[in-house]
Amino acid sequence: LKLLADVGIIGLPNAGKSTLISVVSNCKPKIADYPFTTIAPNLGVVKVGEYSFTMADIPGLIEGAHTGSGLGDRFLRHVDRTRILLHLVDCQHPDPVVAYLTVHHELECYNPSFGSRFQVVALSKTDIFLETEGSSSLKDYCAERGIPFFTISAATHRGISEMMSFIGSKLGEIEKELPEDSPDEFRVYHIKNPEKPLNIVHQGNTFHITGSLVERVAARVDFRNPFALRWFQGFLKEKGITDRLHKMGISSGNTVEIGAISFEYFEDD
Repeated sequence: LKLLADVGIIGLPNAGKSTLISVVSNCKPKIADYPFTTIAPNLGVVKVGEYSFTMADIPGLIEGAHTGSGLGDRFLRHVDRTRILLHLVDCQHPDPVVAYLTVHHELECYNPSFGSRFQVVALSKTDIFLETEGSSSLKDYCAERGIPFFTISAATHRGISEMMSFIGSKLGEIEKELPEDSPDEFRVYHIKNPEKPLNIVHQGNTFHITGSLVERVAARVDFRNPFALRWFQGFLKEKGITDRLHKMGISSGNTVEIGAISFEYFEDD
């Protein structure tokens, strides 16, 4: 199954994705200071100002993710239904541009359309380092390509509100429609044994009742149990079967057959 979310948070392991979604939504994922703490996508609802949208924390992607490394191919499929990708890059990474390109390359290798999906890049954990040479390079890289860039800290909430407001407004501009590469054909399942409608046939002193529901219920009732018998009588009345039997002239002493079950009918005073 593919997760449905408006925004997918992507990035290398330990980039701060789980911390971010825990700050901006009601989602409470496992958070630790080591990679691969998230082994399944987390989904949260973000409400900022007039905007409300769903956000998914996609587990960390590494080089070779599209071939299955780090179980990345299991995680990448959840990107398919997102409209915006929020790419987190740890400011402590030796080369933030390389960190960004590593994940971006995996997206394109898994599905070429992912590379053209609208992206927002955020330099995370800036409460540790406000500005580095590498962060400046990433900012310049994004500026040259028109990629929205934010500097944030989930710990101090620096830049979070501005970024979420921007994403919310951008979602309003992007039409809610399936990706172009969505399958044109869908599986159709046909029921081989359709439900039999309720039917009652009167032959002599016997009333034959057929129908998928009533036959299934009758087959499971323990008629030796007076409480079960009483419940079954209520079931027949609720489904209108008792009234139909009366209109057809049933009386005490007549036989009623439901599937393989046969019993004598009597009036309950």
